[in-house]
Order: sequence, then structure tokens, then C-alpha cells
Amino acid sequence: MYQEEEHFKNRIMLVDYEIMEYLQMDPATRMFDKLSIPKRLAYEYEDFADGHKPGPLMKQEDNFERLRSKNKLLKRKITQEMLGKIAREKFERKDQDSMCYCHVSIPEEGLPKGTVECAHRNCSMKYFHRACVKNLGVDQVTRWYCTECHEHMRILANQTLRSLGYDDVPDEEAEFERITEVLKEKTNLTGDALEKMKARLKLAGGGLRVSGTIRAMAEGLP
Repeated sequence: MYQEEEHFKNRIMLVDYEIMEYLQMDPATRMFDKLSIPKRLAYEYEDFADGHKPGPLMKQEDNFERLRSKNKLLKRKITQEMLGKIAREKFERKDQDSMCYCHVSIPEEGLPKGTVECAHRNCSMKYFHRACVKNLGVDQVTRWYCTECHEHMRILANQTLRSLGYDDVPDEEAEFERITEVLKEKTNLTGDALEKMKARLKLAGGGLRVSGTIRAMAEGLP
């Protein structure tokens, strides 16, 4: 969403949740504090030392430092106010009915050819372009669920397991709500605008992964 804006293009990035806090540390501190290195990143360093190619977290760390240096040199800074303004504009839904992750208006003549329907009866979006969901397994199952409905069902399943006494099931919904409070403080979003943003972010799936996305937007930018 932000990359579509000229001022943010090639100046921001998403990173894995597990290295979010690590990347926000001062580079000099990270260099000497070996205990702060996330385990998965440490494993990638070990593999790299053995002759393997850099892993995905190593690439993210390298790209993050490049962007950090680039943003320090540019005169026009990225501010929290700017991020909040774009978020409010982008996440506000239009009055007319829309469909799919690309949020285009439904044509007056009806649904386009190749439309895919989410199998969840309470899906808030319902219809999707096959081209937009072709990488989400739509052609491999007889009943397909969009990422939002899939996430809701997964959270419900985890809640059921926790109610049955399984204490090793993560409460990702609680983590998501906690991190969105950070977003609320940083962007000054309230009411419907905040709820709409949260709903759109959940379309990305996975509670912890989405929390990392939110934290990257709210805390990880200069």
C-alpha cells in the first residue's frame, strides 16, 4: 500500500516478526550483543559460514540497513503523521460495493468471468478474482476460504482448544489486539477508521505475522 506512494517508494519494507525488535536496536549494540540475535537468524549465519547462500532473514537485515542509511541521507523524512494520513485514505472503504483483495467496484452488469466465491457463509467480501487468488490454493480444493475467513476459523479452533485445557495453543488474537494499540497511538486513528484498518490487515492472515506488519508500520520507520 505504501509503496504505491511516490514518497514511500523503495524507502520502507516488511520484515519477519521475530526479528522486528532486533532490527530496531542500534547497529553497534547488535554487533556486540550476540545474545540478542534471534535463533533463526543465528542459524542462517551458521549456514552461511558453512558455504550456503544468505538466508531470508539475513537478506532482510541487509536490506533494512540499506534503507536505514538511505533514509538518513534524504532530506524529506517519513513521519508518523504522513503514515497515518496515507493509512486513513487507503483503508477507508468507498460507498459502493467492492470485491476481492484489490477492492475494485463490482461492475453494474454483474460479477466478472472467473470470479471465485469464498465458501464461508459470513464472508464480508465474498467474491474474488481468480487471478488475484491463484497463489492461495484456489484450484487445489473443492471448498475455498479467503485468508480472512481462514484466519477467523483458525482463531476459533485455537480458542476451542484453550477452553478444553490445551495451554500450549498461542493466543494470537490477544497479541494482535495488543499491537494494534501501538498503531492507534502512532497514527491517531479512531472508531470506524481503526476498525477498517484492522480488518484489512487481517486479510494478510496469521495473527503474529500481521502483528509484525503493524509494528513495522507503527514503530520501525524513521
